[in-house]
Amino acid sequence: MSLHKTVITELGNTQTTYIWMNQASEIPVDNVFGGGGCQVNLGNIRLEKDDSVHVTASLFFGGTGGGGTTFIIKNIDNTWTVTGKTGPEWLS
Repeated sequence: MSLHKTVITELGNTQTTYIWMNQASEIPVDNVFGGGGCQVNLGNIRLEKDDSVHVTASLFFGGTGGGGTTFIIKNIDNTWTVTGKTGPEWLS
């Protein structure tokens, strides 16, 4: 199963609509978040020496509102789990 289908399937038990875009430039900016939605961006997955991975993530929720961080994710009992954050965080 492709990554985007896996993500949407795993998040499917919520009352949220998910739309996968390959590039942020595909998303129309005008009034797209007026109903309380947000754009979630995931960066490259970087494997670390301790077998964890670091993934940058950011949110955009209209105007100049947004934020981001880098998550530390580890495979614990065959389940990828966010175990912390590293580096700078930003908020606008």
